[in-house]
Formats: sequence, C-alpha cells, structure tokens
Amino acid sequence: MNLPAELQPTASIDVTLPSGTVRQLPVCHPVFIGWPGKGLFDFGRKPILLYQGETYFAELVILRMLQKRGWAGVWVNSFGRCYLDSMPKDWASRERVSIPDDKEKILKDIQRTGRTSASFDVFVWDGSQVLFCEAKHRHEDKFTAGQLRFIDAALNRGIPPERLLVVEWTSA
Repeated sequence: MNLPAELQPTASIDVTLPSGTVRQLPVCHPVFIGWPGKGLFDFGRKPILLYQGETYFAELVILRMLQKRGWAGVWVNSFGRCYLDSMPKDWASRERVSIPDDKEKILKDIQRTGRTSASFDVFVWDGSQVLFCEAKHRHEDKFTAGQLRFIDAALNRGIPPERLLVVEWTSA
C-alpha cells in the first residue's frame, strides 16, 4: 500500500467486536507536532497540530499525508455528518465537500449494515483501493460502540482488515 513512512503499520491491535469476535487491525504510532499557539476556536477540545506550517486537527494531518502520496479522500466528520477536506474556521462555517458516488456507496453500505452513523475518521481512495484511518490520541481515545459496529460491518462487507488502519498518535 502506498503509505507515508509515518503511517506504515508497525504492530496490530486486538479489537473486540460487538459479536464478541476479536479481530486484529494494523496500527501505526506517528508523532505529530503540537501547535503552541492560542486563539483558535474550541472544536470539541480537539488538539491542534502543526503540519507543514499550517494548523490542523489530527484527522486532517493524516489526510494531508495521504494526499501527498496520491490518495484522494476526506475527513468523515461524524459529529457534523459531513465530509471535510480543510480546517473548519468555527462550528458553523464548515466547508463541506462531496465524494464520488461509488465511494459514498461503500461508506453508506457499511454504516447501514452496522446500524451506525459512525465511521473511521479518514476515508481515502486511490482508484479502486480504499483505506479507512481512525485517529486515536494515544492513551486518551478509545473506540466507541458505533466505531466497533462500523469495523464489524466493514469486515463483513469484505473490507480487508489491513484497510482499517488505527493511527495512535502522540504530539511533540
């Protein structure tokens, strides 16, 4: 898979699905640069990071890294139930984007099967290849019940486990 070095899986993580089945998903542990500034709006207390001179949330850092490798994609913002590809300026001014119909069908089929509006944070594609990345602030974030249903449904739909990447990040 065409991944940047920082997002190459270095281990796997056991995930217990709602059915009780335990599946292994790939995990990587990048170190992002924390933004030392102040004054940006509070978007659910999400940490703000610095990437190539710009401020981003972790989901968008991951997206930018993958875009540099030729992937197209979006941040699937489950709270706003929308797709984003840029940093929101405030709660109301999110610049929503659309995705190709065939890619949206994959995502919606998984969500429908899993009976959840949850998704992994980043959804990217390169031709027919798809990849879902879940950003987890290491030692702080856990999978939600909806995300576990999403994983189960994605696997049942035929998405290989190696296409469900857990990005356990820390900041320096």
